[in-house]
Amino acid sequence: MRLFHRSTTVNPSLDISQERPGDSHADGHELWVELRRKRAHVLPGFLPFVMWFVYHEDPLPLWNLAVVVAVVAVMILGAMRYWHFAKRTEGEDWRRTCLTYSIPPLLVLLLFPANAEYAAVVFTVLTFGDSAAAICGQLFGARRLPWNEGKSWVGLAAFVLAAAPVATVAFWGEARNPEVPWRVALICGIVPAVVAGLCESVRQRLDDSIRVCLAAAGTVVVADRVLVPWLVA
Repeated sequence: MRLFHRSTTVNPSLDISQERPGDSHADGHELWVELRRKRAHVLPGFLPFVMWFVYHEDPLPLWNLAVVVAVVAVMILGAMRYWHFAKRTEGEDWRRTCLTYSIPPLLVLLLFPANAEYAAVVFTVLTFGDSAAAICGQLFGARRLPWNEGKSWVGLAAFVLAAAPVATVAFWGEARNPEVPWRVALICGIVPAVVAGLCESVRQRLDDSIRVCLAAAGTVVVADRVLVPWLVA
């Protein structure tokens, strides 16, 4: 996913995800940089699964929230310190990239401390969906979306196919107190992934990370509180 606003024109030196197969692909070095960048992006997405083995109350008390805020702050500072590992271009505002990537999921957790599974869904959709869309779109994205030539059908499909199952498992693992049926987790994982993928594919000036987080957060809340009672009666 793009973590900063891109120009609508194709500029291979700044935006390799918009290059079309067959139109002088990004060279091996550029592809390696993007792979390394997305590897760094996807690693934080494993945090919701690590939390399965870390004691935390439900709903999260203030001390638990304070620990989470401190961990996220350390991650942000670390990313800013080692910017050269994943920064794409010299023109990129790396501090803004780090903040827009990490703060929105944290805000979801602070807004819904009794539903930490919402933040888990937002975080996994952002990290896994973004990374899959970027890499698959770069390698196989020959057919472009009619509403956004900077995106491909393969990228959109990869976003949903990668984010949906991971978000489903993340929701189930965090919400099973004492037990959550898998059909509930499926609704709360698949629907946000699809909506977030579609929102990410639309050309807008709003930062991609913020756009995906807003879409996933709003959708998982609606799915859990409206769709689930209606569909799972």
